[in-house]
Amino acid sequence: MNFRYAAILAVAGMLTQAGCDKNPLGVIESQGNAPVVSAVHLSPGEVYIDSIAPTNGLYTVTEVLTARVSDADGQSDIRSVQGDIVGPSGDHLFTVPLLDDGVAPDSLPGDGVFSTRVTVSVSRAMVGRYYPYVTATDGSGLQSNTIASSFLLYRRNSRPELSNLNAPDTVHVQLGVPVLIPMTVAASDSDGLADIKEVYFLSLDSSDPTAHFQLLDDGGANGSLSGDQLAGDGIFSVVIRLTPVQGMKTRFRFQFQAQDATGDTSASILHTLNIAGL
Repeated sequence: MNFRYAAILAVAGMLTQAGCDKNPLGVIESQGNAPVVSAVHLSPGEVYIDSIAPTNGLYTVTEVLTARVSDADGQSDIRSVQGDIVGPSGDHLFTVPLLDDGVAPDSLPGDGVFSTRVTVSVSRAMVGRYYPYVTATDGSGLQSNTIASSFLLYRRNSRPELSNLNAPDTVHVQLGVPVLIPMTVAASDSDGLADIKEVYFLSLDSSDPTAHFQLLDDGGANGSLSGDQLAGDGIFSVVIRLTPVQGMKTRFRFQFQAQDATGDTSASILHTLNIAGL
């Protein structure tokens, strides 16, 4: 989710004369000044989650978030200060209020430093950088600028593994007759299946041997020709559609690999597919 934080500009207007009535107020007063957020800080800035004992597979981390906020119309004009917490994938997770009341974690009431605790419970696959976006609002509804800081959750990483490749060694074809070639491979990761970013193969004998051809564990839900039977079971599938033509290659080498969220890759599995009947 993208967030837009815009200051609302005050517009001064003049009362117009209605009938014979005069405007007894003269010039209308300004709506005031928007508050200003000048600094945001998090402590600690980094947490190694493997130093924390997990509960039901989740690691709970608490950060102290502080922000300095001022208002030219007086600190009492500040109605609220809030932090919108955004996760590593860019999704808005939750909103927390920041207070300047002297109650822990806040240190001193009325000093313009607003504080709160930010607590997240994450799986191993949810490590990464988290961002609080802090905004203040005054009594007139005017919003401040927004300042973001971040804290990093990191861990020891294990590379994914591939096994049980199921792909034909030889396919018998006829010229001009399309053939479907299903292939599946099992992928696992000790950091959790959600840590697997992609499973793919490279067609080493194609015009672009670096192109990734995706295998999916979607149960066929994405409408693609994956041929996958059950979503989330760790079996990744793809169906290749091949239309034989005169002069095409009779041997294709496929290199299967998996990559996790941190960029680590599995050992590769090399498979050769022979085309017969041309």
